[in-house]
Amino acid sequence: MASKKIKYDFFLVKYLEGNTDIFNNKLTGEYAKANKTEVELAKTVLRIGALNKIKRNESFATMENNYVWVAAIERINTDEESYVGKRGESSRKTYAADPDEGPLNDTVFLYDPQTGVIIVQRNRGGVSLNAMLNFIIAICHSEKIDLEIMIDPKILDKLDKIPLIKSIEYSVAKPTDLSDHKNKDRTTGGDIRLANKLKANKLKVVLGADKGEYLERSSAIKKVKSIIHSKSDVGVMKVNGFHGDVEETLDLVNQRIVHAETVKAGRGKKVNYINIMSNIERAFRKKYKAISDFTKKDRV
Repeated sequence: MASKKIKYDFFLVKYLEGNTDIFNNKLTGEYAKANKTEVELAKTVLRIGALNKIKRNESFATMENNYVWVAAIERINTDEESYVGKRGESSRKTYAADPDEGPLNDTVFLYDPQTGVIIVQRNRGGVSLNAMLNFIIAICHSEKIDLEIMIDPKILDKLDKIPLIKSIEYSVAKPTDLSDHKNKDRTTGGDIRLANKLKANKLKVVLGADKGEYLERSSAIKKVKSIIHSKSDVGVMKVNGFHGDVEETLDLVNQRIVHAETVKAGRGKKVNYINIMSNIERAFRKKYKAISDFTKKDRV
């Protein structure tokens, strides 16, 4: 029986203006469509290939305000052909040769309207985080939407309580979004502009205090949270501090809410998006307490 380890990342869908859950409304509209909305990004097309509405709490009889969405987004790359080979044969079959065809890759997600949490399958060759955000923005017709990394609430509590901060270290991959960094001096915004000018793919910053000194605590914590909650693709976020004489390093990115499951297919079959759509609900239920704690906490 074939099996595959699937990893899931957890994010919060944030509306920068207004409180209406536009994404939920748009998924409701997509659910009723035979042909789903297609979003063009570069030379790829994204669309929902499968969309299910399932009970959030099985103990309730009704689905009214008691559901989550489980979907598979199809990523079609019309710039490439697809080939199939067979063991023991040197020939290959070519597919997707027409201009409007291309290899298709599925990425599964779950969206919970009650908390605004979206769980996304980590899938190389599928839909990236930036592509997922752009897809949501496109179908919602709003630029005022963001995806916030969900950090384990326990590590956020430690950040809020750390008495002394010696340094902050962070890195940003593909630093192209300047909306959260409007200062044109050599602060975070200035460094991001310089990285863009030099066509750099990664920006690494270390903010440290002199020997025997510490960073201003409230400003340092505010800066850490603003970067974590921004649209930037944060690869590293470490806070080095002290509790009395004891040194402590908080590694926030590695304390994200994530989940991994081994997904099995039926006998003689391979793992596909249908198996993952069935499995992602388990990820939601197993991490529900962390989801609840995170969405209840005042994080800023």
